[in-house]
Amino acid sequence: MIIKSEPCDPNILGVMSDFALETAGVNVCLSYYIGQSEVKFSVRSCIKEVHADELAAFLAKGLGGGGGHMYKAGGKLRPEKLMHLFPMQTDEQYAEFSAKILHERMEQYFDSYEIIYAKEMTLNTSEMKKYAKTTQELGYVKLDDIFPDNTEITVRTLKGDMDVIIDTTTYLMIGLFGEVYPISEKKAQKFL
Repeated sequence: MIIKSEPCDPNILGVMSDFALETAGVNVCLSYYIGQSEVKFSVRSCIKEVHADELAAFLAKGLGGGGGHMYKAGGKLRPEKLMHLFPMQTDEQYAEFSAKILHERMEQYFDSYEIIYAKEMTLNTSEMKKYAKTTQELGYVKLDDIFPDNTEITVRTLKGDMDVIIDTTTYLMIGLFGEVYPISEKKAQKFL
């Protein structure tokens, strides 16, 4: 949804966009006003496919500035930048051109990509180039090589502290992110 407003407090633009998202079928909203010293806009998104900050930056690229957060963002277009693209003679021409730029850039943004959901898509990979991921070696240790049998130790894991009694079937693994965790020999054999 695109909403043109009279010049107002920029916070009001955000409130207008927030209210617009309450409308059935509206997932993204742009509200803006055209003033003499700037074109101010607010962007809201309630879907993960459109990040408000990314859209705001796209709208303002080369003409001002825009940014914010994933769901709420804003920005402005500078009149001198707009006039550089299209020298305007009247306030009416300036307003029309500013609105046209915002509408065109909204269309360009949504036409610039296609959303593909992996769970709904089957890709034909026969003509795609193949690659192999580099194998990553991780570490492990058999705990009875370090501690005597029946010794109780505490292992600090990402999920909390775990008390372990050492026996011949207990290993300590190092995960992909450097985390450590105790594992039984039976489970460890899958990785060894």
